Amino acid sequence: MGTKMKLLFEGWRKYINEAEESPEEILRHRFDQEAYDQAPKEQWAVDSEKAEELIEKYSLNSGQSSQHRWGRGLPIVDYDIDAEGGELHFNATIQIQPPAMTQRSFGEEVDLEKRVHQVLESTGLGKTQGLKRVNIMTEPYSSIQIEYWPETPGIENLEPFLKHITEIAARFQELRITDQLYKQQELPLQTDPKKEFRDRIRRLGSGQGRSPYADEDLARAKGEL
Repeated sequence: MGTKMKLLFEGWRKYINEAEESPEEILRHRFDQEAYDQAPKEQWAVDSEKAEELIEKYSLNSGQSSQHRWGRGLPIVDYDIDAEGGELHFNATIQIQPPAMTQRSFGEEVDLEKRVHQVLESTGLGKTQGLKRVNIMTEPYSSIQIEYWPETPGIENLEPFLKHITEIAARFQELRITDQLYKQQELPLQTDPKKEFRDRIRRLGSGQGRSPYADEDLARAKGEL
């Protein structure tokens, strides 16, 4: 039970008992609203300090710190405190580079998201490991953000979760998840039209007295392009 909920129950118990108490006792035991309002801030200060210590212990990036301090390629652990229950909630994001796409469109991003889910499930890194969602990001730079969430919130569950995320990140490297996306992805890779044209001319050859464009027209007429 969070600190705030404990204060609520304590305040209610005192309220019930007021009918049997003297005026002096009522004043002494009356619920302290200022302390009640301050409790989440105090809880946040304690939990956030502990969270930062644990994140540093496991050499991960903290979502509460500046990005300039982040280690390249390391999971990002973010957290917040529940204003109602006073429990610490947290999650981790692993970022990987997406394969090339012909164009940035909603349809292609949805297809890529499905492919990421397929690869993660097939490698045992999906929902059973806490996979929550996959986001295809285009701004400020292209990336695939893979979010993992714990089964239970609370500062006491943070360290086991950090161990779990460290193991998952190691599996990402071991299984070469990014390479699997490049190899298995169903989207056509982006090509350079000029290079593609030069390759076609090189493959078909160029006849004397004809321009490369004439060679291409001839190849199209033959059905070779």
